[in-house]
Amino acid sequence: MGRLSQPVSLGTTVALVLVAVLLSTGASAALTAFVIKGPGQGEPGPPGPRGERGPPGPQGRPGQADSRSVFGALEGHPARTARLIQDNVRPSPAELQRSVSRIRRQLAGICRSFALKSCPS
Repeated sequence: MGRLSQPVSLGTTVALVLVAVLLSTGASAALTAFVIKGPGQGEPGPPGPRGERGPPGPQGRPGQADSRSVFGALEGHPARTARLIQDNVRPSPAELQRSVSRIRRQLAGICRSFALKSCPS
């Protein structure tokens, strides 16, 4: 019992307190990691459904164009201009060509059936 009653030096006390602080910090970090991650917890799942669209933003300033810039843009890309126009024409030029060809064939058949000499060929 004689050894327990001896005074402890300041260096020993600081070392013991430092070791206790380090051990408790490590233990708390390990416990926190275990609680947050948990054993056997898998990867996160797929993202949820997309939310609703938000309100529209402020409207910008109106654009300006003069006839020279419009015609310049149209003449600068003639193939693109023709495609855009033809895609919106009803009936389309291709449909119109097929209709004319079909009518021409039908008219030629009628002329042949009546033996007319001035028939389209």
